[in-house]
Amino acid sequence: MRFTKRSLVVTGFSVVAAAAAIWWLAQTSTRDTEDTLYPTPAARTAFRLRQLQVKIQRYEERQQRPPDSLSEIVTSEGARLLHDAWGAAIIYNRSGSTYELRSPGADGRPHTVDDIVLDSSMRDVHP
Repeated sequence: MRFTKRSLVVTGFSVVAAAAAIWWLAQTSTRDTEDTLYPTPAARTAFRLRQLQVKIQRYEERQQRPPDSLSEIVTSEGARLLHDAWGAAIIYNRSGSTYELRSPGADGRPHTVDDIVLDSSMRDVHP
């Protein structure tokens, strides 16, 4: 195959355009995506708890135990996972090889009827 100067310029432009598109998509706010896919605060919080559960499971695969705290699995770019959609901190309790993730819910008080809970034995979030 023979390349001309023009075909190389067009190909180079295509690569740059593709890279720019990927960069733009990466810059799109995760919060906007969450708001679109999960329009209610309870749904957004349940989504965050599931994301934390996946991070905990990956940690367990490497370390053979759940993390002692969420700071061991959440980087600064994932800091939004440490709070529910109402702004309250996610509560993480670990006991041996089991754990519980809890959002205090809309009222902001833990252990009330509106809490959203996910523990190590659950595959889904329970309000």
